[in-house]
Amino acid sequence: MSNASQLIAQQFRSGEVNRKTWKDVIYNIRDYGASELLSDNTNYIRDAISAAYNAGGGTVIVPPGEYLFTAITLKTNVRLVSFGGKLKLRDGVCVNSSTSYYIIHNMDGLGGLFSNVACVDLIVDGNGANNATFLVADIITFGGENANIINCNLYDAPDSGIMFSGAKNSLCIGNRIDLGRDLGIYVNDGLNGSNLYENVISYNRITNFPNGGIGLKRVSTKTTVALNAINDCGNGITLEQASTATDYSKNITIIGNRIRNVTASAGIDIRSAPYCTVIGNRIENFALVGLNIQGDTHHSSIIGNVITSDGSIPVFGTYRAGVMLTSRQNIFPSYNTIMGNTVEINNPSGDNVLALYMLSVESKISGGDHNIIAGNTFKTNATYGGRITSAYTKNLIANNVFSGSTNDIFVNASLQNTIADNDYVNNTPAGLDASTETYLQRIGTQKVTRSNSAPTSGTWSVGDICENPTPTLVRNIDRWKCINATGSGTWVAYGCGTGTTAQRPTLTANDAGYLYYDTTTGTKIFWTGTAWV
Repeated sequence: MSNASQLIAQQFRSGEVNRKTWKDVIYNIRDYGASELLSDNTNYIRDAISAAYNAGGGTVIVPPGEYLFTAITLKTNVRLVSFGGKLKLRDGVCVNSSTSYYIIHNMDGLGGLFSNVACVDLIVDGNGANNATFLVADIITFGGENANIINCNLYDAPDSGIMFSGAKNSLCIGNRIDLGRDLGIYVNDGLNGSNLYENVISYNRITNFPNGGIGLKRVSTKTTVALNAINDCGNGITLEQASTATDYSKNITIIGNRIRNVTASAGIDIRSAPYCTVIGNRIENFALVGLNIQGDTHHSSIIGNVITSDGSIPVFGTYRAGVMLTSRQNIFPSYNTIMGNTVEINNPSGDNVLALYMLSVESKISGGDHNIIAGNTFKTNATYGGRITSAYTKNLIANNVFSGSTNDIFVNASLQNTIADNDYVNNTPAGLDASTETYLQRIGTQKVTRSNSAPTSGTWSVGDICENPTPTLVRNIDRWKCINATGSGTWVAYGCGTGTTAQRPTLTANDAGYLYYDTTTGTKIFWTGTAWV
């Protein structure tokens, strides 16, 4: 080591050089014996890292060339940076299906983690084709405090590209991750959710991972996943529930990601993940579900996402859905806000397609309550614009646009939902809510339906209302009110109608008190039970 380097090392050890100067202390792996001609440079790379670590920190560079290696441990205050060079995992390193291979990591060998580590601009060939047998073999595995992976190029991963395991206050930004056998980026706490917080996963480009682009598992919390581009992966972004009722991610922010060509399942899959925000994402072409909201997901906001599918990805299973709410472990999503999303699902093959699907896949007969689904566009050229199954109760479904080739919306005997003021493009709503009527709104115990005539079937209570959807200026009967619940109910004219003298409705004694604005005479008149006055 030169005299200058020795002086800098002494200053690091004495605390006289702060972290901002680390970049000025360079350790070239060639200076420690690494060479493109060698079959394994592992020890020389480790020597360069140890030299930087022993000096209090520094930058270890990979100069131009390809350097074969087996495994690298990054240590506290050390950055590993490519200066035009590439690291490549040797052939035949991963050969045992019961062994976990940590290719580049920051574990100290004593159960702890080196903090303050970084891979920057690093180029790594994982050589997965020649390292196919393992239990775990992710290219980079980082945990602990301030573990950063920035602007790296990782490809041909034996397993996942990047694993954050128990990372805290860490960054995974601007990386290109291409081709692997599991997930592009895998975030895993594995304990009780206290280890993982305030991580940022952003601006990454991820392609060709069969299990997904980004997966958060085992009580991942307080992580931001934003502005990533994920293409040709089995899933897009998944918040996974591993095994138990409480083993799930929560308080996750998913914003502005672009997800395209999802080949196995879902664009964004939220499994029992409360207090999440999913905003402004673009999901394009998927095998099963664009945005899947499962199980004990509650108090989350799903806002302003654009979800489309043209049918070019083969359907996985018996249907394809744009937005789906579904039960998991007999628990339903509840108290979520789903607002301002645009969903358009086109399917030239005529498969069972739904823009909105509220589904129960288990035996529980009721649940999925108090969700707000409002101001969305649900459109498909096949089957249903929306379908609500019987398990969903007490939800507000209002001010949406529904369009489907079979039915704009189909309500399958669900209970006590407020389904109001939606625009049915093809005027083909069908099905029953509370086993009675299609267009149901519930205000307390009062039910409000819509029809251009009084109901002639169904079960009603005194005080229930049937609104006339005819435009106001030609609506001679404004609405009907149930005054007797026997049979299909006795209904009387209610409110104030509008129309010409010739359009005055024919009324009975039960309708006494009904008001009518006569546009011919310009006067408001009153039905006494026998005459207009």
